[in-house]
Amino acid sequence: MEMIEVDFQVWQALTARRASKEVTENDVLRDLLGLNPVDKAEDGGPGWTWKGVNLPNGTELRAEYKGREYTAKIIRNEWIQGGDAMSSPSQAAYQITKGGVNGWTFWQAKTPGSNEWLMLSKIRSDEVWGEAMKKLIRYAEHISQDYSSAHDKAMEEAVKSGEGSRSEMNHHFWSLRSWEAFIEVLTAGLVQDNSAAAENIRSILAEMENVLKDLLDRGLLESYRDRRWDPLFEY
Repeated sequence: MEMIEVDFQVWQALTARRASKEVTENDVLRDLLGLNPVDKAEDGGPGWTWKGVNLPNGTELRAEYKGREYTAKIIRNEWIQGGDAMSSPSQAAYQITKGGVNGWTFWQAKTPGSNEWLMLSKIRSDEVWGEAMKKLIRYAEHISQDYSSAHDKAMEEAVKSGEGSRSEMNHHFWSLRSWEAFIEVLTAGLVQDNSAAAENIRSILAEMENVLKDLLDRGLLESYRDRRWDPLFEY
């Protein structure tokens, strides 16, 4: 990108025309030159991320408090509210309520290209569940490489238990109920096996149980137990 030099007075004048932190010197110059403003939602970058939840640039946020609606927006990888960058949903909520409040249940978000407003807590839960499902799939793929026969038998029992009539032997489409059955069957099948391979599988199963326990601790296991994963979510 080409650089231009300006003297101190020009820089002061540009800065004075910035109505908020969201407005850059480039925005001021575009306005003075009669050029259309840049759509900041199109800016590159990862968006805004907090505690594992990512909101892409251009995401709109809204909340209602004492009969009044408040808004914010993700711009250039920051949560911008009233011209200031917020570090978390709860901090953004505090700026409105001046009291302790759970920002995850205070704010709703609408991502670019969507017409649906979702509570941040819902988006957060979906992302936590999605990460858990991807971990379980990766662990199962390790097991299939080292212990294929027991893995396939456990898959058959998991499909019967978790998916009913579903016959497709592909854990990329499983629900948590299937994973619970898979872990239970495979664990039982290793009881009499003291081989090194079996010990390795037990350690992987322990990691898988930890994934399920984390969902249980978060209060998500029951509500997501029968929701099937779709591999398209991974990309």
